[in-house]
Amino acid sequence: MAIYGIHKLPSELLFSIFMLLTASDLLTCMLVSKSWAKHAVSILWRKPVINTTDALRTLATYLSEEKSTFLYSSFIRSFDVPKAIRGSISDGDILPFAECHYILSLGLAGSSLSEDAVVTILLNNRRIKSINISGVSRMTDQGINEIVSVCRCENERDHPTHRWSSYISVAIMSRHHVPRFIWLPADYEPCCDFNIDNAPLP
Repeated sequence: MAIYGIHKLPSELLFSIFMLLTASDLLTCMLVSKSWAKHAVSILWRKPVINTTDALRTLATYLSEEKSTFLYSSFIRSFDVPKAIRGSISDGDILPFAECHYILSLGLAGSSLSEDAVVTILLNNRRIKSINISGVSRMTDQGINEIVSVCRCENERDHPTHRWSSYISVAIMSRHHVPRFIWLPADYEPCCDFNIDNAPLP
């Protein structure tokens, strides 16, 4: 019976194994081969954890780099702006995420980003299923309308959250049947008190 080396494992199986490893183990795996390095890097970049604005800007630099070892922007699946830096980030810090095309979950709650920046990122990430824009005070109905036209969630139960109560303008709600994964602040100025939990959904 033939015995195959680990380098013969299917790429999908190797990736599944790597998903079970710690970050330090993945860093070690990166030294084995180019194939292992690609799998390890893709997992390490799936959900980057950023705690400072400097770290965010460093990450943004990699995303904007035209010539790099890996296409880092293709690895990110989830990103949340941490509470500690929400008030200090600018459009320039976050716009490099428009280079990403496979983000599924994006958290921008409480940030001072402009509507244009938020919409630009979302237009390039049409697979997105979850976005938190609670507290992004510069959003308008027009911006929300653009977001709704991009974001589609096949089944909101696949993306549970403890904040099911959201508020949105009646006009947008009736036109798009906004899924519950879009979170808005209850005091969002352009919106009336329309509780999505009590609204008829298709």
